[in-house]
Amino acid sequence: MSEPVRRILVVGTTGSGKTTVASELARLGGLPHTELDTLRYERDWREVATADFCEQVAAVAATDAWIIDGNYAAVRQLTWSRAQLVVWLDYPLPVIFGRLLRRTLRRLATRSNARARNPERLGRLFGRRSILLWALRSHAPLRQEYELAAAERTGGLPHIARHRSAAQTDRWLRGLEADLAGAPRRAGASVRQTGSSASRRPGRAGRRAGGRRGGAGRRARGGSAARRTRRR
Repeated sequence: MSEPVRRILVVGTTGSGKTTVASELARLGGLPHTELDTLRYERDWREVATADFCEQVAAVAATDAWIIDGNYAAVRQLTWSRAQLVVWLDYPLPVIFGRLLRRTLRRLATRSNARARNPERLGRLFGRRSILLWALRSHAPLRQEYELAAAERTGGLPHIARHRSAAQTDRWLRGLEADLAGAPRRAGASVRQTGSSASRRPGRAGRRAGGRRGGAGRRARGGSAARRTRRR
C-alpha cells in the first residue's frame, strides 16, 4: 500500500546543494521548507543552544507536512524518524569542493547574499572555520554515517533516494515536475510512493516518486534502491 509522501528530508555534505533541491521540492509540492542552518545559527554564526535547537526541530518534524534540509547529528533521530523520504545528495568530493569554492567566491565578489542573516565572509573561506576545510574533513565521515543510518532503518523506512551526481538529481526533479505539470495546483501537495528507485534509474525516479498536487499523487513502483542500501 502506498501513502502520500508529505515529509521529505534532504541531506548531503556541505556544498551539495541541499537547500536548492529542498526549495525546488517545496515549490513543486507546495510544502513548507525549513533549512536547519537557520535554526542552528543566529547572526554572525552564533550557535543556538543545542537544547533550544532540538526543541525547534522537534516542533517542525512533528507537523504533518514539510521539506527539511540539513545534516545535524543532534537532531537526526528527530528528522529521520518522521521523514517518509530521504533525498541523499551523495556527490564525489572533487565535485563538492569545486562547487563550494565557486559558490563562495561568487558570493564574495558579487555580495549576492549580503542581506542574508550570515553572509559570506573571507574568513569563512580561509579562516579557522573555513567552509572548504570543513567540506574536506566531513565528506567521508558523513557518508559513513548515512550508510549506517540507512542500514539501521526499521522496515525500510524512511525510503532513501541516493543521488550520486547533480545530473541524476536534475533528471529526478525534471521527471517530478513533468508529472506535476498537468495536475491542478493546490496547497500541500503529496507524493505516493512505495519505495525509492532513484539510484537505479535516475531518469525515471521523478516519475515514480511524483504525485499530483493536492494529494492525489501517482504511485511509484519498486524499492530496489532502498533494499540495496539496507544491504550495504
